[in-house]
Amino acid sequence: MNITAISITTRHPVACDPNRRLHWAKKASETKAERQAAWALWKGMSAGRTFRWPRCTVEIDWHAKDKRGIRDLDNTIACCKTVMDGAEDAGIYVNDRCIESMTVKRAVTGKDEVTVTVRLAQGESK
Repeated sequence: MNITAISITTRHPVACDPNRRLHWAKKASETKAERQAAWALWKGMSAGRTFRWPRCTVEIDWHAKDKRGIRDLDNTIACCKTVMDGAEDAGIYVNDRCIESMTVKRAVTGKDEVTVTVRLAQGESK
């Protein structure tokens, strides 16, 4: 069976939020913890397999409890950096330079979570 998309849902990542002001050591510790947690989620969803897709697209669905949870577009992408780095660490794609396009959707849904989906780019086969 060829897998052409894989996604995870997690709580809002906050370590890379550009609006947070933390001591560098605390920020580094939180970033590492979020990246490792994302790695574990990606590994679990891929059943331990490594894909190393050379070209892919990324979709970010940001869900917030209320309007205060909706971030600016650039901050939404920055907040998801640890999740995307975790996907790279888990071997979903080669590196983030192979991401051809990114779609970001933000909505008030009553939940505080983000779903990140990585899809194999059109024309690729693996």
